[in-house]
Amino acid sequence: MEAPRTIPMGEWMPDLPEYGNPGALVAKNIIPDAVSYRPFKAFTAQSNALSDPCLGAVACKDADNNVYVYAGDSDALYEMTDSSFTDESKGGGYSTASGDAWNFECWDAASKVIATNFTDPVQSMSVGGGASGAFADMITSTNKPKAKHVGVVRDFVVLGNTSDSTDGHKPARLWWSAIRDEADFDPDAATQCDYADLPSGGWVNGVVGGAEYGVVFQDSLIRRMEYVGAPVVFDIPAVDRQRGCPIPGAITALGRNIFYISHEGFFVFDGARSTPIGANKVDRTFWQQFDLNNASGVSSAIDPINKLVCWAFPGDGAATSSPNKIYMHKWDTGRWAEAE
Repeated sequence: MEAPRTIPMGEWMPDLPEYGNPGALVAKNIIPDAVSYRPFKAFTAQSNALSDPCLGAVACKDADNNVYVYAGDSDALYEMTDSSFTDESKGGGYSTASGDAWNFECWDAASKVIATNFTDPVQSMSVGGGASGAFADMITSTNKPKAKHVGVVRDFVVLGNTSDSTDGHKPARLWWSAIRDEADFDPDAATQCDYADLPSGGWVNGVVGGAEYGVVFQDSLIRRMEYVGAPVVFDIPAVDRQRGCPIPGAITALGRNIFYISHEGFFVFDGARSTPIGANKVDRTFWQQFDLNNASGVSSAIDPINKLVCWAFPGDGAATSSPNKIYMHKWDTGRWAEAE
């Protein structure tokens, strides 16, 4: 029996003029494939719902390679096991401010998941903890900074865009823990805990951790966090001075490749340089649909099976909390599509 044939279809390139466009003007509710597209199927519930809209999530593995999903809404943190979310908040819950979100990180060295929302103290729990109230305040040192972003760089937990009782809100500050001790944030030459106020680039909008180095996204700069040891601990040079990321939820990574949205459009950063992936295809169309005032409504994720990076956002006048569009980029072919 002859195998079904795929009808080749041009790339979705809405940025180019209609006349003479070498690609497609519409590619809606389909998934980009090698030379064509596949159906974008309807969403199917995989678990019970959170009590309120989800404001962040992550998947972490325990020491036995079991996977657990963690998520947060405005006043609670949850762990999912067997397709069911259970409230694992500390006593009294949380008070995530309007426009803020939960930022999570897996701390493999301690088999813990870390969560921060800037309003409340940084939280952590053992991966697979599973007992009611398993999340608790992570930092026990005298200094207890709060933060919008968290990452793990080498053997340090790094907080970005911080606030503390002494200096208040420091949006361009990076503050890293004592080496291999996520509970200690008291600066000390012996433990190598310290902080740095970045001199240019604007707010810290994301910290992407790594075993070799970290990547810091600011409004208009991208920096690398390179471990150099005491007394400096980290060198944090700017490696892309042309662009940054003004949308915290638009940063998502797979291995060394970090996908993000800059003021110019869509890019991928490989640790040394940024490469455009949306130029002459979707960049202009995205910025015509999206209002930067709705940045808190943007989220992003990787679909490794389909080799897709996806951005959900409020477009065409949608409310901040109501993303109604998904842009999908298939990184091995460079093709794009959208879903509504």
